[in-house]
Amino acid sequence: MALKILAGEKPENIFPVTDDLGKYMFSQQGLAKWNISLPKEIEKNTLWVK
Repeated sequence: MALKILAGEKPENIFPVTDDLGKYMFSQQGLAKWNISLPKEIEKNTLWVK
């Protein structure tokens, strides 16, 4: 994005790029500690770590 701006493109014409292929990484212990529950949509793309 910075290269586009430096090349003269206006920032308002640059749209964010997202990576839809990523995975979420959560610890079940950490979620339990903070009493956090994940939405099903996020949970199905989660890689559980210890």
